[in-house]
Amino acid sequence: MDIVDRLRSLDGKSYTSDDGEPRQLRLLPPLTPGQIDGLAAGLPCPLPDEIRRAMLVSAGLSGAEHVDGTVDLSGLSQSGQWLEEFSPHAVSIACDGCGNSWSLDLWPQSRQWGPVFYVSHDPPVVVFQCSSTLEKSGG
Repeated sequence: MDIVDRLRSLDGKSYTSDDGEPRQLRLLPPLTPGQIDGLAAGLPCPLPDEIRRAMLVSAGLSGAEHVDGTVDLSGLSQSGQWLEEFSPHAVSIACDGCGNSWSLDLWPQSRQWGPVFYVSHDPPVVVFQCSSTLEKSGG
């Protein structure tokens, strides 16, 4: 299953939050080809074709618990923290509303949309999460 199929499979999925509240995931509106081209022009590396196709379907998900409600593949709506000296071209794709974020570490030699790091403000640590947003889960 590619990322477009994964996104579509999550649209409308219902779940119960940690506090017992019913929640539902929804796809965010897609980006226009011009918005995607503008995003790609600001990256230090090529935008993977699979991510480009996904952004034409949806920019991400809303309704996700523990990430301040939104996962944004483009990073355009996120303002997570990141250490510029550690990764000058990081893209925050999710924030938890408490000062922590999940960010892509992009470099000129990057060929995938990642790796993904969790950036914590308290304690101040950066934790490797996975090699790419396209990494398959074990379940």
